[in-house]
Amino acid sequence: MKNTYALLALSIFLLLGCSKDNPVNPEPEPVDTQIATYVRLDFVPIDGGMPAYIDIAYDKKAGTYSSSGSSLRPDKTYSVNLTLEDRRQNPVKNIKNEIAAHPNDYQVFYTVSDATKLSFSYNDIDGKGFPIGISTKATTSAGSSNPTLKILIKYAPGKKDGNINTGTTVFETIKVMSIL
Repeated sequence: MKNTYALLALSIFLLLGCSKDNPVNPEPEPVDTQIATYVRLDFVPIDGGMPAYIDIAYDKKAGTYSSSGSSLRPDKTYSVNLTLEDRRQNPVKNIKNEIAAHPNDYQVFYTVSDATKLSFSYNDIDGKGFPIGISTKATTSAGSSNPTLKILIKYAPGKKDGNINTGTTVFETIKVMSIL
């Protein structure tokens, strides 16, 4: 009989302890998914040489992104430094730091129209072994070309799986690159 009362008390405790206000496995609180209004990629050649960059900035009046940059060199491997900011905020919000603080929820994807001419590899992984994308390398092959680079940031709290189709797109832009 003692066991019955103990079991009943435990059942009531579990039922009351798992109300909607206190779920057993709560969904993660959403992180502010503000779109970045400024993106910069600095390409620093690993074996020395001339660095390159691309700047992509949001034009409030036009509601579009504008870009500028310099050319990459063929047959080079670059360390890529990513800057992501929301310049609508005062002070400016560093989106890269937000991604670094929540690596299991975000992934930056770099897709290239001609991966034989320009490719990206990840230098960072989250706690589950999936890429993050704030520390990368870019490699160019021989010959000149103008591949299109698409930068896509996905937010997938509790669901990130390294798949570009998983999660909510919080940033997306396209830039034609020049390899000379």
